[in-house]
Amino acid sequence: MSQLCCMLQHLALTINEELHVQERLLEDFEEEVDVSHNKMRAAQKRIKSVLKGSSGDWRGMLLAAGLIILLILILLLAFKVIS
Repeated sequence: MSQLCCMLQHLALTINEELHVQERLLEDFEEEVDVSHNKMRAAQKRIKSVLKGSSGDWRGMLLAAGLIILLILILLLAFKVIS
């Protein structure tokens, strides 16, 4: 009976140690997630400020790029039809 009690005590201590290790790992992970979250929030703020500051610029560039692509497609189709 005393051997069984010693085994159970040893098992309980081992489980307790493992729980403490897991708790520390979770705390470290939570800290890393918080750091990543803050970095993401800062990056989103920078992206918003860039988009607000140059809202007309990127739209104009996108329109110009679309028109150039359309012109190239029209030219390619015209030369295929002529050839």
